[in-house]
Amino acid sequence: MMEGVAITASMSPGKAAQETHTSFGLVYTGVEGLTVKYGQGDSGAPAAEIESTTMMASYAIGSFTVSASNTEADKTGAANEEVQSYQLAYTVTDDMSVTYGEETHDKVGSSTDEEVESFGVSYTTGGMTLSADTYEATGAANVAGAKSERWALSAAFAF
Repeated sequence: MMEGVAITASMSPGKAAQETHTSFGLVYTGVEGLTVKYGQGDSGAPAAEIESTTMMASYAIGSFTVSASNTEADKTGAANEEVQSYQLAYTVTDDMSVTYGEETHDKVGSSTDEEVESFGVSYTTGGMTLSADTYEATGAANVAGAKSERWALSAAFAF
């Protein structure tokens, strides 16, 4: 196998009225700082199956990491969806980092895309990480004029 390539695969056997579900993924890390991922899988009941495909790339250079991803969900009996996201992360010090990201959720048949912006900061010392994040969505749930604002604070401890 080629250096820097990882392959994963899974299968979940179906039962009585359910189908067998499969998925696979590829990861390439053969260039310093670059990570490229591709995954595909299916899920759901026979009349409501979802086939999902995700592609992601990130590149780290110095204190900056930039990443982008695209996920498409082709649904049987429901509207297909696509999510595109971008993120820029900056490591301020060994203990502190900040991130900014954007996502667009496109639902087939909807005239409004949900657009989400986020900003976060985290601080790590010893085995403890403190983080604060804020999220703002326009066109929330693909509804024109709908807005949503959220924030989150967290503390994580490693023992």
